[in-house]
Amino acid sequence: LPITLSVLFMEIGRRIDLKFEGVGMPGHFLVRYVPGEGDSQLIDVFDGGEKLSREAAARKMFQITGGILNDEHLKPVDTAKIDRRMLRNLFGIAAKEGDQAAMLRYTEALVAVDPADVQHRGIRAILRQQSGRRAAAIADLDWFLEHKPAGLDLDRIREMKESFQE
Repeated sequence: LPITLSVLFMEIGRRIDLKFEGVGMPGHFLVRYVPGEGDSQLIDVFDGGEKLSREAAARKMFQITGGILNDEHLKPVDTAKIDRRMLRNLFGIAAKEGDQAAMLRYTEALVAVDPADVQHRGIRAILRQQSGRRAAAIADLDWFLEHKPAGLDLDRIREMKESFQE
């Protein structure tokens, strides 16, 4: 995973007093070298440490996602966002492999890192139910009913809760 190599790269840089920051471009993770003086430099650690201009980053993003690069895509991301992105990537791999135990582990971690993550809390409720952890699944559904996240069909949540209780 590009993000995993990037985190390792940034940590090694930190240990030798070089400043790198993560850049969470859609579809591909980059790092930016930030020198004490002079211009910063985008680097694609996953592609052999290739230095990227903004135009090259835009081409790469378009090839991967079909999207258009904007300034927001090149902003540095904090550690919490990097952690969440890594966990979502790992969840995606587990889902492709059909590994429900791993999917549950990653959703547990995602909700621990961001308790307001509605999507993964919902997935976690279903995975908990499927793995026989009924009370924990119902607790997730109760969270929805208590917090009432926008755009959520609470009647459907109540139906799921009734179904899980049977």
